[in-house]
Amino acid sequence: MTLQKPPAATIARGQIPFHYRPTPEDAIRAGKEVPNPFQADDAKARKRGQWVYTQYCAVCHGLEGKGDGPVAQRGVPPPPSFLAEKALAMKDGQMFHILTYGQENMASYAGQIEPLDRWRAILHVRSLQKQANGKEKP
Repeated sequence: MTLQKPPAATIARGQIPFHYRPTPEDAIRAGKEVPNPFQADDAKARKRGQWVYTQYCAVCHGLEGKGDGPVAQRGVPPPPSFLAEKALAMKDGQMFHILTYGQENMASYAGQIEPLDRWRAILHVRSLQKQANGKEKP
């Protein structure tokens, strides 16, 4: 009786449905429709987000989010800076979509980073953006 297919229209415990296609248009739509489940003042989530970012994102995006990580310094096309206007204007749901499906040179991280940790990493990116603009202390 194990390993049976779940009944139709059911959601596995701990899973959050994300009904978007891997297209730039759906990334923008996700930005408008999907809020971050964590608040910016959630210190525990931000600390976990910093760890996730350091483990998975900093290798390309750099510790400060400038797009100058070690991979980018060794010939791989550098990713966009999180401090650029486009990233500053991007909504959390759109970033989550990009982490989930990938975009341009960035691959999907859905298999490496669980959904809630993707949201936490976005909190850390927002923290880096605020630090760069002098609105938050490290």
